Amino acid sequence: MVTRQEVAQAAGVSPSTVSYVLSGRRPTSAATRERVLATIDRLGYVPNARASALASRSMRTIGLHTVPAVYGVDSVATEYMAGMHAQVQRAGASLVLPFITGADPEDFRTFLRSHVVDTMILMDVSRQDWREQVMLEEHFPGVLLGSTGRAAGLPFVESDFAAVGNMAVAEGARRGHRRALLLTRKVLDDGSVPRTGRTIADSAIATCKGAGIWVQERCVPTDPRCASEVAEALRAPGAPTLLLAENAEVASVVVVLLAEGGKVLGRDYSVIALGGQARFHPYIAPLFTEVSTPRDQMGAETVRMALARGEAVDSKVYPPKIIDRGTLANAPSH
Repeated sequence: MVTRQEVAQAAGVSPSTVSYVLSGRRPTSAATRERVLATIDRLGYVPNARASALASRSMRTIGLHTVPAVYGVDSVATEYMAGMHAQVQRAGASLVLPFITGADPEDFRTFLRSHVVDTMILMDVSRQDWREQVMLEEHFPGVLLGSTGRAAGLPFVESDFAAVGNMAVAEGARRGHRRALLLTRKVLDDGSVPRTGRTIADSAIATCKGAGIWVQERCVPTDPRCASEVAEALRAPGAPTLLLAENAEVASVVVVLLAEGGKVLGRDYSVIALGGQARFHPYIAPLFTEVSTPRDQMGAETVRMALARGEAVDSKVYPPKIIDRGTLANAPSH
C-alpha cells in the first residue's frame, strides 16, 4: 500500500504538503497542487480518512447516506434524523446529505475518496450492505444505523426488533386477546417483507403460538387500496380483535373503514403499531399505541459514535418500550 511519505517523495514535497493538498486546510500553489494530485493518481494512493481526521482534530463533518429510492424518507427516518441534527448542533459538527446517484459501489468509493466528509452514517442498512464493504476497503470511518450481520464490520446502532414483536403480543395476551391479525408491508422486488419487518413479524408469530393466540399474517403493499380487504377480515364473524400493524400506513386507513361500519377502536378491537407508525403530517400526532425504540436517541447515538476520535466504540442495541396512545383495550367479550 502506497504511503503519504512515498507520495511526498515522488512529488518532491513534504508529507505535510500532501496533507494540505488533500484537506485544503492551508493554501498551496496551483503548480504544487497539480503535481501532488497527479502523483496520487499515478501511484494509486488511498489516504486513511480516520488517521487524517484524527491528526488534524477535524472529524467534524458527517455524511448521511440513505437509499430513498427504495424506502423513501418517511416519518420514522425523519425522527432518526432529528436526533442526529440535535446532536451535531450540540457537538458543533456538520451533517450533510450527499446525493450519490444509483447503487454503484465505484461511485460511492469515489465520493469517499473526495474527502468531502470526515466520516459517514449509513441508513437503510441491509444484510451484507455493499456500502459497508466499500468503507471497510477504503478504511473509511463510519457508523451504521442498523446491522448488516457482517463479522468485524463497522459499529452500528440497532433496535431489538425481535423484542418488539414479543412485547406487543405479550401485551395483547395480557389484555385477553386470543385472535390476532398481523399486517406487514410488502415493499421489496421479490414481494417479501424487509429484514427489520420480517424479524418483528417472525417474533410476533412465534410469541402468538407460544401464548395460544391464533394469528394470521397479511402482507400487502403500503397502498391505501389494500385497506378494504384487511377491514373486511376484521368485520367477519369471529374476527381477530387485535391488529398488529407493522404496515401502519394501511392500518390507518383500515381504522377509518371500520369506524364507518360502527366498530370503535380501543373498544371493539385493538391496534398496536410495531416498530414505528405512519405520520401523514408533522403536526398530526401518532395514532396507535406503539412498541418501538427511541428513534431520536438512536440517531443522536450514531452521531456520538461517528465523532469518536479514534476511541473504540461498541455497537449498541436499543430495547423497545410500549407507548400507550389509547388504542389497546381489554378484549371484548362475545
